[in-house]
Amino acid sequence: MVEPRPPAPTVKFVDEYCQLYQSLFPEVRSFEAFKGLHVGMVSDIKRKTLPTIALVVGLENHQYSGEYEKVKKFILPAIEIAILQSPDVTKADRRNMRLKIGEELKELGLQSTKVQKRSLYSIMQRPLPQIDALREAELASLEQLFQQNGQ
Repeated sequence: MVEPRPPAPTVKFVDEYCQLYQSLFPEVRSFEAFKGLHVGMVSDIKRKTLPTIALVVGLENHQYSGEYEKVKKFILPAIEIAILQSPDVTKADRRNMRLKIGEELKELGLQSTKVQKRSLYSIMQRPLPQIDALREAELASLEQLFQQNGQ
């Protein structure tokens, strides 16, 4: 088996904080996206949207290049972990928030080539998307993982 490469360094305190969560990510690129999300959240950019954060931290923006599978594989897990860890999101709202944001990213990736500015509030006002058994199992296992880790 090939030894994975070490993740690219960012800001020291973000690296140290995110190191605690590295075991949750099967691939180093997912972990780097997670760290990039944190760097963007603590940066001094005015509008902390995902596309802006990606631009500032140098992440590829697969969302607008029509590569939703890469968004689903690398960026969506980082968003889901941030939602699960957020003290501002109630446990009852976590599942719906993850579903609606995932659906929003999918729609943007499939329909758009330019940045559309939507607020989290406007995304959360949309109806819940239909989910299949596989997605339901993914959501349940992720929730269970965080409950086991005391989150």
